[in-house]
This record gives sequence, C-alpha cells and structure tokens, in this order.
Amino acid sequence: MIQKKIIGFVLLCFTFLWFTPSLHAKSTQWQKLKPLEAYVGSAYHLKERVAYMEIRTYSSRKNTKPTQIFKLYKKPLKNYSKDTIKKFKALRAKYSKRADIRANANAFFIDTKGKMFQMDMKKDIVVLLGEIDTLAEVQLLLWLRYEKYAKRCKRTANGYTIKVSEPMAKCTNRNSIIKINKAGNYVTDNAKFYLQRRGCKKRVHTRFVHHKKINYEEYMAIDTDKRGNLYVLGEVKKTKDFDSERYRVLDKYTTDGKRVWSRKLKTYAYRMAVVGKSVYLFEDKELTGKYTLHGKRESFHKTDKLPTLGKNIENNYIPKGVHLPEGLPNKKEMLHAELLDYVKHKGYTYVVGIEMFGSSENAPSGECGMVEQIQGALIAKLNSKGKTLWAKVIDANE
Repeated sequence: MIQKKIIGFVLLCFTFLWFTPSLHAKSTQWQKLKPLEAYVGSAYHLKERVAYMEIRTYSSRKNTKPTQIFKLYKKPLKNYSKDTIKKFKALRAKYSKRADIRANANAFFIDTKGKMFQMDMKKDIVVLLGEIDTLAEVQLLLWLRYEKYAKRCKRTANGYTIKVSEPMAKCTNRNSIIKINKAGNYVTDNAKFYLQRRGCKKRVHTRFVHHKKINYEEYMAIDTDKRGNLYVLGEVKKTKDFDSERYRVLDKYTTDGKRVWSRKLKTYAYRMAVVGKSVYLFEDKELTGKYTLHGKRESFHKTDKLPTLGKNIENNYIPKGVHLPEGLPNKKEMLHAELLDYVKHKGYTYVVGIEMFGSSENAPSGECGMVEQIQGALIAKLNSKGKTLWAKVIDANE
C-alpha cells in the first residue's frame, strides 16, 4: 500500500513538471489587448491598502460631472454602505500644478479602513497598482500615456513588451515596440518606429534596405568620378532610437546602385567633391577629410581650399518636384521626399536626399501638429526624361 502511494506521488510530481513549462509558455505568448473600458474592476491587482478606485475624466477642469469613469477594485462600490457611496461619489476633482492624469482627470480611492483619497498625478496611480501583472494594468498604463493603438503584448521576465500599430494613411501603418517594466515604468522613451505597407502600390524600381542596429537618416551630397561611380555623403544614427548619437558616412556606389564600400567618418562634413583620384570632404569651406577612390583615408592640408581644387562644392539646388523618383510624393502612403543634391553624368541624373513619412502638412484626419516623422536616406538614378531607373531607400521602411 505504501509503495503504491509513493508511486502515485511520483507520478503526480512528474505530471506537474510536465505541464508547468507549457503553462509558462502560454503566459509568455502574444496576447490581444482589449480597450480599457472592456476590463472589469476585478481585473486589476491593487496594493493591499487599496479596496476601491475610480479614475474619472472630465471635459474641462471647470466641469464636475465626469465624462468617463474607470473602476478598479477588490471590493465593488455597491458593497459599501449608502453613506459611503454617497460620500465617495461627491468627491470633487482638484488640480495641482503637477497634475498630469491625461488632460482633465483625477483618481479617487477608498482604502481598506474606509478612508478616501484624491489624486491628480499618474505616478500615484502607478504606485497603487503595485507590480504590473495583468493585461488590464498594462492597458491602463498605455492609456495614461495617450497610447491608443496598442494591439498585442507579451509578458517577459522584467515586465511586458507591447506591439503598437498606428494607422497613418490608406495603406500604411506606423509600427513600434514599447517595453514596460514590473514597476510600471517605460523601459525607454525611445520607441523604435518603422513603416508597414499593406496594399500600397508597388514601386517597381525602388529597393528598401534595412539595418538591424544603425539607422541611415539622409544622404546630403553626391558626386561622381570619371567612370561614373557615385560617392555619397550621409548621416547615420548609432541606434534605432529617436535621439541616438549621429555620425557621417562616405559611401561608394556603382552606376547600377550596388554599394561598393562604406566608411564611417571621424570628422564632420556636409559637402563633398571628387577631384582627380580623391574625394574631398568639407564643413563650410574648410577641408575636413580626404579619401582615395578605393576608400582609403589620405592625409591632407587644411590650407587646400576651393580655388585649389578648382570646383564649386555648393550642393545643387533642386526646384520643387524636379528629379523626384517614382511614386513620390504619395498621399496614399503619406510619403514624400526632400532632394538635397544631384549630379549628372553621361545623360543620367543621380539624386540624393531624404524620404520622409509624416509632417504637419499631411497629418492623418483628426490629428494636428507635427506627426512623428520616419525618414531614411534616398538615392536614385533617372534617365534623361526623368524616369526612375533605380532607387534605394535606406532605413525608412522595413
């Protein structure tokens, strides 16, 4: 009998160990986020001292009647005495200089001893949530940050990872990844944005290039050697973060758009010129760098100025709408380009600049002001009639 009990216990332990990983795996899968109002009050795990909480929004700070009420509780309000309910509903919003719960909102709660409190700062709400461990709490944190396009989230060892997909135009979404830790804080404010095109008209001659870590922001200057090889000056961010440190690069392309080599510059430059067998880099009219046509860094004299080189390195002004590659601007995708320089060689025109998405001029319906801009480096080749033969957009899309 004892032996049978031991065998049964061992089988029970084995069964538990067998199914535990699958349960854990399920909890770390991507889950769909519902609208905040769809979560019931008991979906939140409030701190021990908090029994009932309401977050009330108002049309203005002068109004006393809430336009929306979100309820979070261990004990619903209906279970309190009539006097307590009446007193709690009578609490009025107050706003300090540091008030930051949305535009016009306050939070109120009843503790386990029956005392009532009023708050106007979102950090106080976050503290009372305790460790963030439910989807309702994740959605509330997103709501406090005005994030209304969060679609899915996944639990991680340190908190949650959230996928956001914001519709920006008829066939384009702006996607990003946000991370929130267990304390309810955004791990980083520098969400990584990228475009997602679905159902957009295909750009036949355009190739999109994406780097995993660095991010090309723009190509600002271009020149050719006698054989027609292209030398391009650009700006790159070290990471995908919005405010990442930037540096300059010198890239070489063939006439067919194949990149031959790329050099990270140690100095600043925003103009360039190819003269003879060298590439000269400038800041204003001061020489800051010199490279061979094979990408080898050369020594130079700072006294070498424009007259010595015999070339005007001022970037070529491009009239609006001239030399734009195929499909730009495109209102259905909210894409446009700013061309910063061009060069002509044997009847072909090579242009460089920025492909941009989102601006105050073409904000989505219902939005105003500057939309978060996604941009990448643009380089293209056009024939004598202005038709695009090939184009590359680097890091503006995925």
